[in-house]
Amino acid sequence: MKVALFSDVHAIPEIWDVIYAHMQTHHPDGYWCLGDIIGRGYNPIRMTQTLKLLYDSQPPEHQQAWVKGNHDLNITEGTFYVLDGKASNVMMNSRDLAIDIWHHQRLVNGGRQDLLEWIAQLPVYAPNIIPDTFAGVHAVHGRFVMTHDGLVDKHESVWEPCKDDAHIHDQVQTLTTFQNGTVPRIILNGHTHIPMIALYDATTQLVQRYNVTQAHTIHLGDKQTLVVNTGSVSFPRKDINFPNATPNCALYALLHFTSPDDVVVQFEYVRLPKDTLRIPHDYDEHYGGELKGLCSHE
Repeated sequence: MKVALFSDVHAIPEIWDVIYAHMQTHHPDGYWCLGDIIGRGYNPIRMTQTLKLLYDSQPPEHQQAWVKGNHDLNITEGTFYVLDGKASNVMMNSRDLAIDIWHHQRLVNGGRQDLLEWIAQLPVYAPNIIPDTFAGVHAVHGRFVMTHDGLVDKHESVWEPCKDDAHIHDQVQTLTTFQNGTVPRIILNGHTHIPMIALYDATTQLVQRYNVTQAHTIHLGDKQTLVVNTGSVSFPRKDINFPNATPNCALYALLHFTSPDDVVVQFEYVRLPKDTLRIPHDYDEHYGGELKGLCSHE
């Protein structure tokens, strides 16, 4: 089975169109989404419409491999905390929060409550965002655990991505508890916008970290856990393992399961056409200045 794995599209459908055309050349059996369909970008209606059509075309076993992200949850719930007279949220900065509020308003005022409801029904551990009991976003798909954020913990009040081995240790332990003692074999993440491939042993000690610019065939030994972060389609971020991230580069991953214990992981870096590059910078041309000063391509 071969699947195309993507995350953090963030409401920029023109970039998605380029990526999706590239995905199709690999003829995947399914498409898996790790969340943040909307938020940060400028076209929540078209982006949600487009991905809902893809979701609806999937068989049920692949639909189970779609989760919502922190921006998706924030926008669909319409849960915006007010502190000192200003909208606030513990999970994001003021600029991203302002865009999320605008996305919510645009979907509601545009009569697309159906799109909000579709995103809302994607799996989530905690049905409501409550800062002191926030449990993260995840879905279990067979031997896989999918989560937009990296650390799923009912006692965390912030989104903690798998940014280092200590966080991964905490995540594996937490997910093992949630799964009644079953250690997850594969954890798939988004949220950080930074791609990663790493293999851990039964004690969550690092076995090997892989170069994300190459394809790897990885054998999962007894009680080993593979962690893959698929980065971001629309907003890739630079990292020591991903130094070539630029605004004109979009990213997704291919997972090819060749046996119960073997998987090929390959990241695809797609150069965007020049007429696509300017889109994230030109929000004012689309909505008459409504988003001026709110959006940026970082």
